[in-house]
Amino acid sequence: MISSLLVNFAFADTPSTPLDETALLSLANEGQAEAQFNLAMFYQSNNQLDNALKWYLSSANQGFTKSQINLALMYQQGSGVKKDEKQMLHWMKMAAESGDPIGQMNMAEYTLYGIENLLDKNPADAEKWLKAAAEQQFPAAMLTLAYWYEEGKAVTKDPQKAQKIYLILAKQNHPQALYVLGYQSATGMYDKVNYPLAFDYFTRAALQGFSPAQNSLGMLYLAGQGTKKDTQAAIKWLTQAAEQGEVSAQFNLALIYARGDGIKADQSKACHWFIKAAQQNSADAQYASGACYQYGMGVEQDDKKALRWYKLAAAKGDERAQKKVLILEHNLKNKK
Repeated sequence: MISSLLVNFAFADTPSTPLDETALLSLANEGQAEAQFNLAMFYQSNNQLDNALKWYLSSANQGFTKSQINLALMYQQGSGVKKDEKQMLHWMKMAAESGDPIGQMNMAEYTLYGIENLLDKNPADAEKWLKAAAEQQFPAAMLTLAYWYEEGKAVTKDPQKAQKIYLILAKQNHPQALYVLGYQSATGMYDKVNYPLAFDYFTRAALQGFSPAQNSLGMLYLAGQGTKKDTQAAIKWLTQAAEQGEVSAQFNLALIYARGDGIKADQSKACHWFIKAAQQNSADAQYASGACYQYGMGVEQDDKKALRWYKLAAAKGDERAQKKVLILEHNLKNKK
């Protein structure tokens, strides 16, 4: 949900200003709206929600849009205050009408789906709000608008408009836009498959630490698509993505170690990454983790742990896992 965006800006224009509670209180009591916002953020981060609400409200009433947004989200989430969609909408709309792009993005989301008895569902107005935010060159709004154009999520379905936005962001080296363009090039979504172009886009995004791009770049190196095949480079990029928690990279890396793709097989490392991916709810990884424990590959053999992983995969409809569950349950029952 776009509306999960929480404003978190400290004194951007005066970074030397002390941010301790005493200094903030002094400035806030002088009526400085930005200081009141920062004080509210301080209290919210320390779970002092009554104080946070007080200072957000004081700042918001002075027209400080970041406070208006966070106040709206407190009412939306019922954080320190009773949930109140009317108040949520009131404050978010004020921020949006004052030109705050985050407020406009949230209003786009609210208007796209509507709020019962408060706001009619209106895709055309939703698109207007989102375009207003995107026209301020706000990257999150630009990416969302491009996605809406691709999917026809609001009114307009126009992949070409989406491409223009992605290309603008790519010129600014925006990692998510680079990744999207790389994916489109690798899959031939709108043109012929172009692996060299995908490799370029993925590399630029991966160098910025964007884990989905690191995973995709690793797979291009592994397959030798758009670049010379290089297993070590594949492992390097997949490992970087996997260590950031990218589940696809964890599973792909595990497969390389399990099969010995261009390297000596290492079941210990394979099972390590299978289990990491399994912990993130990957059914294939859960099945593989079950096998690791069932056969003692890279881990100590343990039928009970194997059964636990197989059951999780089986619950997702994995037929192989379902058969393994029957076998292991039978074996464990007979051991008693």
